[in-house]
Amino acid sequence: MVWFGTALACVIWVASWMQMQTEQQNTERDIAQETANLALVLEQNVSRTASEIDRILKFLRRAYERSGLNSHWPSLVQEDYTVNEQTVQIAIIDAHGMMITSSAMLYPAKPVNLSDREHYRVHAQARKDQLFISKPVVGRASGKSSVQFTRPFYGADGSFAGVIVVSLDPTHLSTAYRDLNLGDGGLAVIGKDDIIRAGSGIYAASLGRGLREGMRHGAEKRTANGTLLAVEEVENQVRTLAFRAVGGFPLTVIVAGRDPQRDGTLLDNRRKYLAGAALLSIMVILAVVGALRNRRRHDAQLLHLARHDSLTGLANRVQFHDDVDRAFDNRSANQRFALHLIDLDGFKFVNDTRGHPFGDKLLTAVAGRLSTHLRNIDKVARLGGDEFAIIQSCLQDQQEASDLARRVCKLLSEPIAIDGRTVALGASIGIALGNIDGSSTLELMQAADLALYSAKSGGRGDYRFYNQDMHAAVLAGRTLELELRKAVNEEQFEVHYQPIVDIKSREVTGYEALVRWRHPERGIVPPAEFIPLAEETGLIVAIGAWVLKTACAEMAPRPAHLKIAVNFSAAQFRTIDLVDTVTLALTSSGLAPERLQIEITESTLMVKDSTTIEQLQKLQGIGIQIVMDDFGTGYSSLSYLQSYPISCIKIDRSFVSTLGQHQSAATIIRAITTLASSLGMATIAEGVETPAQLEELTQLGCTEAQGYHFGKPQPATEALPAIAAQAPADMLAA
Repeated sequence: MVWFGTALACVIWVASWMQMQTEQQNTERDIAQETANLALVLEQNVSRTASEIDRILKFLRRAYERSGLNSHWPSLVQEDYTVNEQTVQIAIIDAHGMMITSSAMLYPAKPVNLSDREHYRVHAQARKDQLFISKPVVGRASGKSSVQFTRPFYGADGSFAGVIVVSLDPTHLSTAYRDLNLGDGGLAVIGKDDIIRAGSGIYAASLGRGLREGMRHGAEKRTANGTLLAVEEVENQVRTLAFRAVGGFPLTVIVAGRDPQRDGTLLDNRRKYLAGAALLSIMVILAVVGALRNRRRHDAQLLHLARHDSLTGLANRVQFHDDVDRAFDNRSANQRFALHLIDLDGFKFVNDTRGHPFGDKLLTAVAGRLSTHLRNIDKVARLGGDEFAIIQSCLQDQQEASDLARRVCKLLSEPIAIDGRTVALGASIGIALGNIDGSSTLELMQAADLALYSAKSGGRGDYRFYNQDMHAAVLAGRTLELELRKAVNEEQFEVHYQPIVDIKSREVTGYEALVRWRHPERGIVPPAEFIPLAEETGLIVAIGAWVLKTACAEMAPRPAHLKIAVNFSAAQFRTIDLVDTVTLALTSSGLAPERLQIEITESTLMVKDSTTIEQLQKLQGIGIQIVMDDFGTGYSSLSYLQSYPISCIKIDRSFVSTLGQHQSAATIIRAITTLASSLGMATIAEGVETPAQLEELTQLGCTEAQGYHFGKPQPATEALPAIAAQAPADMLAA
């Protein structure tokens, strides 16, 4: 028995020792894996943040350069495109190190000398364009600790003119991960000089200090995803460090895992093993259960970050594809599911005009609406940009999918209030039915995408179910886009001219320039077929610039009293160099600015963007007239007439066409002409086709008119000779 007892004791102790060694190795391995995964996620987050800040720096510099090196810096640093919640402040330093302005101190009361700052000296001495990221410093304007992201800007002769500074709150880089249980570990972001720019946990108190002060560096190895793992010892504590370089930036992220020697579960197990052999089996079970619980919790947190959208909290594309796979696996003969792809109508315009921070809040609000109006068994995800998706489960028939799509369209068309502003969007939805429109996730997503394309092509704000005929329609749409791009490159367009006539004298006072696409095979393509596509793809900017240049050149040699009206889209007003484009067209053609009229629609004015207002004022300042087109068809806000430099109103053809049929049309036209007259504005009636309409418009007080009664839009070869002859309008219409 003594021998057996001794042997059993030895076995117990050897087994206990081996178990403790095994658990320690597993803990170290798990900590290393967790640390490497978190380093990957942190590196992606830091890369996005740094890219956004560098975008702001380059935007400010481009704005400065495009303004002819004469930007009003205090206005620029407050633009929606530049200011966001990540930044402490944005500052501009001149070539001598003096602060010009700052978002925290637009007009410094006393000089602020920053020539001793490292982020100024680096650019002043290097004399080359580079992104510099400083150590944490306390800003002299903001009074807050921040990391300075800087780029230089230059004068007209290429000389160093100063530094643009965006100050980042260092805590922003780590706050998203503060809820992760790192124990006695931490997160840090360092520069190439090993100085800590941001940190939490054990690095929180080391901002501005070197990373390896007091550390002994051990063996290194690199994981399959490129993360460098190392073991370091600080004050007798051993922990795993994961290093990842931030692509494109002089930064490295570091994640310090917790010390395995201080792992609570591991210490408890050791005490319990040493307490007695009788409790060994129980203690092993408890230790394993505790370790598994901790590991699952950490894995769940990392998995959530990897499979959910960080902005809205919804499932991302990866998670959504898995959900569709499971929906295929779980379907039954009597219960199908539907896939809804949702695209927000009008979001791009709102995001471009009001800024990305506003757009992010709008996406979050949309996600909240979708989540709260779906059943628990349905799933919603954000696939990226303004695209969302829904898996509608337990579908009995196609009507249920129609009902849901109709509810979603109505729900997303209701106004949304963001920061005191109300925005009205809409939604287009493509629907595909599981196992009917596709037998796999890829096939079903492609079918829903084709249905979405069809819904958007049909006017938006609608939903469509997938059918086989959509392949041909999508192919035709994509072919048209390729042909339109080719048309822009080869200038396959023509400008047609329609006369504008003075109602009293019946003489032509000018022409409206209208673009036509002469396709090499199809002939003239109607504007209704390609203008919406041009606006959607952004090609309208290039087309509009060509029309402006051509119209000015063809009208310049004509009699000086004739004006030319050119339509401008909202997309053109979102370009920074719009005024330069117009000025170049005038100077190259020799057309006097007073002869040019720019027609804009209410969509251009819906957002009171400072850039749009400034561009309109500059155009008016050089003598160009601003005309509001299609007045009365949109919001028709009278505030537009007060806030913007408008000199003429065009009354929409929908009112003119009903003259003599509905008394309300005449009442509305009279109200518009009376208002315009009191404001010193001219009025042009569109779509005049009969003598009766012309006579009634004369009685209602309109000053000018255009329409088929006076002449159809014609090519320059037919329209311009008529200009030279200056025949009366009645003859032109004959």
